[in-house]
Amino acid sequence: MSITDVFAKARAEDRALLIGCMPAGFPTVDDSIASMIAMHEAGCDVIEVELPYSDPVMDGPVIQRASDIALAAGVRTRDTLHIIESVAKVGPSFTQRIIAALVLALAAFILLKIIIGIAAAVAGTIVVIVAIIAVIWALRVLL
Repeated sequence: MSITDVFAKARAEDRALLIGCMPAGFPTVDDSIASMIAMHEAGCDVIEVELPYSDPVMDGPVIQRASDIALAAGVRTRDTLHIIESVAKVGPSFTQRIIAALVLALAAFILLKIIIGIAAAVAGTIVVIVAIIAVIWALRVLL
């Protein structure tokens, strides 16, 4: 089942998606694998696996702190891929949803950073807010 199918199924059932999210490697690689599998078993439709990085200011203080803990423990991109691979063993359709969520999150992050950087340099806060709304709208249309 692809992520598009997951959204369609939720629409057909007239319900919202339950999307879990956590930084890879928090609090440890093994614990994040266990936590993500538990999220799946508890009914999450999609899990967004956050790639921990040093400046997650758009994610809020909880995700920022979790990313800091993962990075301090030495979590790197290869660990994130290992986590995805391990959690994906839950099932092939779940693999597609995890990877799709990761790709969408990374693409949205990159796009938002570019737009915010340009908007802030050109016109300031109001344009940044409009840019954020535009990115959210674009992602909604794509999904």
